[in-house]
Amino acid sequence: MHYTPETVKEFADIDASIASIEARKIEIENLAKERRLQQFTASNGCDYCRGRGWVVTWDTMDILDGSAADYSDCPEKGCSAETRKASGLHPSNNRYDYNRRTRWNMSEDMTESERDEYHTSAARLVSLGYARQSIYDRAAVRKGKLVEVMRKSRTRNSAQVGVVGKVFWHGVSDYGTVKVGLMDTEGQKHWTTEASVTVISQTAPKSYEQKYEDQYPLLCKITRKTNKAICVFTLGKSNPLGGEWIPWSQILNADQVQEQISGTLLKDGKPATVMIPPWLAKKKGYLRE
Repeated sequence: MHYTPETVKEFADIDASIASIEARKIEIENLAKERRLQQFTASNGCDYCRGRGWVVTWDTMDILDGSAADYSDCPEKGCSAETRKASGLHPSNNRYDYNRRTRWNMSEDMTESERDEYHTSAARLVSLGYARQSIYDRAAVRKGKLVEVMRKSRTRNSAQVGVVGKVFWHGVSDYGTVKVGLMDTEGQKHWTTEASVTVISQTAPKSYEQKYEDQYPLLCKITRKTNKAICVFTLGKSNPLGGEWIPWSQILNADQVQEQISGTLLKDGKPATVMIPPWLAKKKGYLRE
């Protein structure tokens, strides 16, 4: 989608704040690890068992979490309960430490202020994540929003730059392009890509609503549907073989119709009222002059 300069700046400011907090978290983690390593080295901690007092004697690669491993006491002569108590754990955890509950906890080697800052930063990151998502939701193209075409798409008959309209359709084409259908105050429909528009209002004014007198209620039975159209049969009219196809883009109450036939078997036809433009009703022969 096309972001306004203001939205781009909002994203940049939040991303900078997130990066700053994450960098500070890594800095605190490294400080705690360095303190632990200095204490371990100064106390001649056992590098063979990493201050755990046990070693792995056998394991199988078939179980990746190491829960099938066999262990034995550390064979190093200078390694004892007393030396391990003095040195503490080496600041390097592996999968066996989780199984044996001998995992080094970095918070134990943080200062009180670092510990408070580290744990409160998690809440700050969550809050910033919600704020970022809120900006995205506000800028996202959705049905009912008012958008403006900022650049002309390369697709054929795409909307001109400057066209403003209410989004009535938003979906993916057969080629994977996210397309947008918008309707102006005159009821004219325009088509373009999501990347070509920007949201200028979360709710379109009433002037962009399709008035009832500008719609023709087609009483019919829906017998088939595709991503592009529905096939209908109407009473009192000679329907062509196989029924009449009406594009979703010309169905003014498409949301209601889609909801009505969702999860329904259409073999015998589903009664529905399909609202279409008068010009289409005349073209199909439903409405006579």
